[in-house]
Amino acid sequence: MSSSEDAPISPKLDVLPRENLSLWKESLEAAALAYCASHGPDGALGLACDAASWQARHPGAVVARPVYPDPGVLAGAATPAERQAHATALVRFRDFSTAAAKLRKLALESIGETNLDAIRDANLRLHHVTANSIIVSMDTLHGTFTEADINAFLEALNAKLKSVTGFDAHNATFNKTLAKLLRAGSPVGPFAAYRSYVATLSGFPAFEKHVDNYVTATPVATTRRVADLITSLRVHIPTIELKSMKSAPFSGAAVNLPAFSGNVGANIHHGTGLTRNQLLAALSEMPKKSPRRPQSQQPRRRIPGHLRDHPAWHDLLSPPRPQHVPRLGERA
Repeated sequence: MSSSEDAPISPKLDVLPRENLSLWKESLEAAALAYCASHGPDGALGLACDAASWQARHPGAVVARPVYPDPGVLAGAATPAERQAHATALVRFRDFSTAAAKLRKLALESIGETNLDAIRDANLRLHHVTANSIIVSMDTLHGTFTEADINAFLEALNAKLKSVTGFDAHNATFNKTLAKLLRAGSPVGPFAAYRSYVATLSGFPAFEKHVDNYVTATPVATTRRVADLITSLRVHIPTIELKSMKSAPFSGAAVNLPAFSGNVGANIHHGTGLTRNQLLAALSEMPKKSPRRPQSQQPRRRIPGHLRDHPAWHDLLSPPRPQHVPRLGERA
């Protein structure tokens, strides 16, 4: 058995058991498939999976879970073929017995004390349990989501993007929440998921232009998908990040920057975290300001006709005359 087969099951069921139940079973099934792989494509899956998973493994057919009993003692007068069959049966029995013990141990170690207390028998304690019986018990205890669970998932689905640098982490969390709602029996349709995802970007107006471009490229609303929008947006993240920075290094307001060198491109790279090509692409999309006109070309203020000769107007426009301050000993 490789060390990867004996890796702990994750996630465990001592925290958020209803949310983690499906992933817990998948992890246990993956370990079972790794055991006894030399004896068939199902490995030891029959020792640690629920009925739905076993049937999904064999669609359109009724396949019994394999059982490998102890072949017993070989008869002294056995033929060579019988000896070979006995040896094969003995190896399978030993391998599957070892796998059953290891899967039972992995399951027991991954459900937490509260769940252990729930399945512990007053007389047999935990000696009677198997990996499969533990799975059945966990399904009974945690297999049904509550209304509070679903409300919490929906609230998490509407969580806003906190920073452009966390774009990928935000996407991963959003997709995991969709998966939780699916497991809870309250799936969100593709277009509804798309609209919810767009709403999570509302804190960063720099996304709007690129979302509009995606909408233009996908005119049929019901064909818009979260995954396609994410792919469309990802190439523009450097530009969006630059536009969304609260303290752009060009303004001198950036903090915690490395020591500046004489290389302007390097300084900008350190300040923004962007590569030179990303920075140039971002700057190319920034709005260009019109050049400032020289002072001689600045428009002159027009003085209303009825005020043009008024003394107060001339006093306002004329610079103040310096007052004479008498020197020491001089009469004012």
